[in-house]
Amino acid sequence: MIPFALFVLLITLMYSSFLFWIRKGWQRTDYFQGEYVNSGVRVTVIVAARNEKENISACLNSLLMQDYDEKYYEVVVADDNSVDATADEVLKIMNENPEKNIRILKLEALGIHSKKSAISYCVQQSDSELMLITDADCKVPSGWISAFVSFYLHTKADFIAGPVCISAEYGKAIASLQAIEQAALVSASAAGITFGKPMMCNAASMAFTKKVFEKVGGYPDNQSQASGDDTTLMMKVFSHHPDSVRFLKHQEAFAKTNPLKSLREFIMQRRRWAGKIPYSLSGFTRLMALLTWLLSFSLLIILALSLLNQLSWYWFIASLSVRFFSELILLISLTDLFNLRAHLWLLLPLQPFYWMYVVYTGITAPFTTYRWKGRELKSG
Repeated sequence: MIPFALFVLLITLMYSSFLFWIRKGWQRTDYFQGEYVNSGVRVTVIVAARNEKENISACLNSLLMQDYDEKYYEVVVADDNSVDATADEVLKIMNENPEKNIRILKLEALGIHSKKSAISYCVQQSDSELMLITDADCKVPSGWISAFVSFYLHTKADFIAGPVCISAEYGKAIASLQAIEQAALVSASAAGITFGKPMMCNAASMAFTKKVFEKVGGYPDNQSQASGDDTTLMMKVFSHHPDSVRFLKHQEAFAKTNPLKSLREFIMQRRRWAGKIPYSLSGFTRLMALLTWLLSFSLLIILALSLLNQLSWYWFIASLSVRFFSELILLISLTDLFNLRAHLWLLLPLQPFYWMYVVYTGITAPFTTYRWKGRELKSG
């Protein structure tokens, strides 16, 4: 058993090194200090929505309250074959704000049945220079468009990844886990881009130029995948223009979304995310995902062996301590920007649940279907 315990400790140290790499990359990602200038850059904000009756109004209201000159931006809602009253809610907002440049595209009539196709169609129909993407269940601050445009003008980047956070309530464990995990994912996104090894990004807050979207061919080679519209595009742009992919670290760039309410929803989302790993992510990212899964599985095994008195508790405690404190150090560096302080106390008690869900989703995602937005989908 000792060789296995040494193996677990070794991969724990490797995982810890990866987290310190992320922390260093996050710290090296400069906080954008540029000031907004009314430049006249035309922007199209694309919101792909499916069955978002409960969220779409809040999303659109936040987009209509931007400090960016309304003459230079439009909001396009791509209604992805919703079977609820999503379209009615959008039309209501449009009627209440006739002076705003907002429109809805009903994709069912166009024979379009996926988020990637929806975004592609919206880009084709737009004559704007810059495309901004957010999700229908998100709200953005009033300076969201201005922050992206200012950063775009400052960096000349063709693809800009932005931060996303979970608005979690204190005391709800599943919500706290999502808030913590989301902050860690954003920091990994920033670190990867800063170090020239892009790992992931989030379509709830990102931008790209129409020119580069057309140049890399959009999504045609990835239409069969249920997820990955964000990272896939980023990796394609990076392969053509590695210096033109940037991360926008700024408070006004945050898109905020609510946590998933149930454990079932949470697991379904994670299975959807896990399903895109073999297809949408870089080799480096896949390797780190494998390391995370292997460590979670190994910690569960070494915990079981300790409970059965087959192995000294020293090995489990040593591995757990290295992992826990490396995660804690990373999260402390994110606390202020992500408002995590009230959730960090749950980091230790949530560890076993985190290991179990990582192992479960890693095993089941490639072989099972899941329901998402009323659709039956297969991971990958």
